Amino acid sequence: MFWADNGKSAKVLPDLDNMYRNTIKGIDLKESFADFYFSSGLYNYYVDAYVEAHPVYKPVASLFRKGNRAEGLKELEIAIDRSRYIKYEAILFMSLIQLNYERDLGKAEDYAASLYNYFPDNIYFLGQYLIILLHNKNYMVASVLSNKLKQSGSDFDRMIFSMTSGFIQENQQHNTTEARRYYQETIDLADRFGPIADLYASIAYAGLSRIANQKGQLKEAKKYSRISRQLSSYEFIRDFE
Repeated sequence: MFWADNGKSAKVLPDLDNMYRNTIKGIDLKESFADFYFSSGLYNYYVDAYVEAHPVYKPVASLFRKGNRAEGLKELEIAIDRSRYIKYEAILFMSLIQLNYERDLGKAEDYAASLYNYFPDNIYFLGQYLIILLHNKNYMVASVLSNKLKQSGSDFDRMIFSMTSGFIQENQQHNTTEARRYYQETIDLADRFGPIADLYASIAYAGLSRIANQKGQLKEAKKYSRISRQLSSYEFIRDFE
């Protein structure tokens, strides 16, 4: 789902048949082992929601067992409450679903905050939480959390700090010069990490697009927006105002 959501469906196709068979087996076992509510919930949700967002996949989806978006959300909640081993993965996906498909930033922030509180030293969870805080315009909390990354010797930490700083400079401080500097630093650092950092680079390019558009540089704005979309198909990034 990570690869498909980010425009790299070719990486999914070779394992699709095996994943489908194993998922269906898990769905049939969920009553006896609650962890399978996670895979069942993801399947039920994404078969409906992903096809709705990407109608081109409807013919392919018709070959598989029918999903149920509402039921999928209920099953993920059961996985969060009752699963033994994958509670936190269920919370993570609920946060991503609320952000990218349900477009409920409040709920997305609640789930992301829960993960961060469980694992405050996990940089991936912190990065996701910061992205949601920024797009929910919760700049004060985002600034406090990101400042602890400022002195880190890790380039990955620095990339997340720069993305957060650029966003705040652009949208709270309205300092486009500093925003562009931080966004460019984010892009340069993200290039070292490959696909795992594409989301951060996509946010930076979206920011550069907004700044260029404000300055009447429409050609540049379109170019940056196109690159942002190539890096991540999540439209909340480019829908931000």
